[in-house]
Amino acid sequence: MRSRFLLLPVAALTVMQPAQAAVYLSVEQAQALMFPGATLTKDFRTLTKDQIAAIEKAAGVGVRGNTLQVWSASTGGWFIVDQVIGKHDYIPFALALDAEGAVMSIEILEYRESYGGQVREPAWRA
Repeated sequence: MRSRFLLLPVAALTVMQPAQAAVYLSVEQAQALMFPGATLTKDFRTLTKDQIAAIEKAAGVGVRGNTLQVWSASTGGWFIVDQVIGKHDYIPFALALDAEGAVMSIEILEYRESYGGQVREPAWRA
């Protein structure tokens, strides 16, 4: 009878899932860091079914949504926010492109990983 009670704390420990989380930059902080002094204008784009199909074919991965979160910079270039799937959660990132489309900078906005569990939307997307 006593061994049953001793196993209860051990069972509780196995149910706990360790997690790790860090918010590095907000979207606004990333914009200021990647385009200092520039004015950014929201220019969200909606992809067509044909564009989504072309991206999926070229990238070999599925497109989750049809809206691109994009801002144009007054100094030229583009600021884009998107996310990639980590082990269990999405990892939002910001991408800065110059006027010719070359990558200027990439910044991780948030990192959250739980070891087990479901994939969650990042806070900025909700």
